[in-house]
Amino acid sequence: MRVALCAISGLLAFSTPALATGVLECVADDRSVEFVIQAHFSYASASPIVQVRSDLKARLAGAPENLRSVSFEKSHLAHSWLQGGDIKMHLFRKEEASPSSEVEIILEARRKPNSETEAAGTYRLKMTIDRSSPKPRVVRASGRVSCSIG
Repeated sequence: MRVALCAISGLLAFSTPALATGVLECVADDRSVEFVIQAHFSYASASPIVQVRSDLKARLAGAPENLRSVSFEKSHLAHSWLQGGDIKMHLFRKEEASPSSEVEIILEARRKPNSETEAAGTYRLKMTIDRSSPKPRVVRASGRVSCSIG
């Protein structure tokens, strides 16, 4: 009986499908910002990004002190698209501290021709400061991003 239970347990353990995962890393480092977005994704899933981590360092004139360093994680991933050669991510975070603010990064990249592991594209950063004000202040930046896929 014990041998039968062990055999059944072993078969059940090996009957679950293996999930192939990869790592996507996109980097921007210019006069306006510095960030690395690291995303773990599943090759087998319709919703491929399973984990995201990023630390944004804003170098923009006009960015308030509380938004000069902002971290993002999976809960801040509003949208994503990893299909064929396209890579798109929309990270969005609300800061409730006074003044209330929003920070978003939109990343769009495409795999380089003849490469399975390199991509290049652009980012757009938008910081909305003091959302509750009748005229919130908006700080924007955009630039180039390079990505590696593994």
